[in-house]
Amino acid sequence: MVGLPQCPARAQHRRSIAAPYLRADHIEEALVYPVTTEDTADYRGVIEEHYDAWAARLAAHLDAGRDVVVLCEGDPMFYGSYMHMHKRLRQRYPTEVVPGVTSVAGASAVLGRPLVERDEVLTVLPGTLPAGVLAERLAATDSAAVMKLGRTFGKVRDAIERAGRLDEAWYVERATTAGERVAPLRDVDADSVPYFSIAILPSRVHDETAAQLAAAPPAVREGEVVVVGLGPAGARLAHPRGAGRARGGRRPRGLRAVPRPGARQSAPAPARLRQPGRGRAGRVRARPGPRGPAGSGRLIGRPGRVRDGRGPSSRSPQSRAGRTSRCGCCRA
Repeated sequence: MVGLPQCPARAQHRRSIAAPYLRADHIEEALVYPVTTEDTADYRGVIEEHYDAWAARLAAHLDAGRDVVVLCEGDPMFYGSYMHMHKRLRQRYPTEVVPGVTSVAGASAVLGRPLVERDEVLTVLPGTLPAGVLAERLAATDSAAVMKLGRTFGKVRDAIERAGRLDEAWYVERATTAGERVAPLRDVDADSVPYFSIAILPSRVHDETAAQLAAAPPAVREGEVVVVGLGPAGARLAHPRGAGRARGGRRPRGLRAVPRPGARQSAPAPARLRQPGRGRAGRVRARPGPRGPAGSGRLIGRPGRVRDGRGPSSRSPQSRAGRTSRCGCCRA
């Protein structure tokens, strides 16, 4: 069974949202609000009698063994119609509340403006409060959302102006729906405002910090380019730190190619090394160099096995004591 709280003026609005999910075998109960306003004498008593009647109708379906769903726009526990059923039925039947997106959060998203930032305080007010109370609360808070507009819009607008905050107020109508409308609140015609609308006073801190960021010059950052070589290289191109580690017996993970002052540029590699091969490239293994003063260690290239796919493997001549084998790219 599906319960649909609604007022006569908006009878089809709520159902149209849920229509894609309703089936022909679903039982629908229209929970219609009485035609009244909060200015009506004994309004509270009249509306509570209707809530009692709604709860009795839902309880009859529950006692018959049916599952009951009560649809509520926004969040059921935030000015929602369902909360009046909840406190009447939850003691007798298992209940589950599915949270929703409140109109306050929806309006903030539509505006693209945060409600609160840092230590700001958000105040949510019903538009049915007296004008003096509204103005006092609006003047004392950081951010605000005023709900239940419609026929109360003129009073709410006057209260926002009395609080000195009309220039920062926004109007959002039917937020997150196909018929949503956004405008500065001061430009809205009171006769065109429906019940499903809200007045928003967004975060002032956010506006201040956003303006500071926009006015600040772009930060200038200095960086560096690090070249990590994967092939053989001469001692002139070896970073002293990396060379020293290599002399200590540990293989360096990567060297910065930083030429020493006054060093000549290495000759290009021979053509036989520049031509792409069909097999695996050779490997260079780092090993400790021969004797030398502290901090002047060097890498000795010892090429590994090279297979080019055209013949048997070959091994290059090995370095002998006191002499270093160098390829063309390492000759000075």
